[in-house]
Amino acid sequence: MRISGVWQQAPDEGYNTECATSFGDAVKRLQAGKYDLVTFDHGVWNRFDEELWPYLRAGVPVLFCTADYDSNSTAHRPPDRPHALLQKPFDIDVLLALIVKLLHTAAQPATTTSP
Repeated sequence: MRISGVWQQAPDEGYNTECATSFGDAVKRLQAGKYDLVTFDHGVWNRFDEELWPYLRAGVPVLFCTADYDSNSTAHRPPDRPHALLQKPFDIDVLLALIVKLLHTAAQPATTTSP
């Protein structure tokens, strides 16, 4: 559930990372429920939508990374959780800033509006 190679610097930044090596491995890791943010290559979106969505804990932010951005794909982004799409190639500092933003957004209590 992380991008191999990019995350080699993450422990130096204070993040613990794990990598799912297959779709089945991703399902097992999601079922374990020990995560605060999930990253996906945008190419797995179709399977994510159909098969991985039920395994994600509510409110956990999702970061999609892609080298093949299709502006029409924005209709498929999850509406009920913080999410972002990061286009490859990207700078590690941009990635880390986006992770901080998503984690901060997810930690905020939901706001309600009164009539």
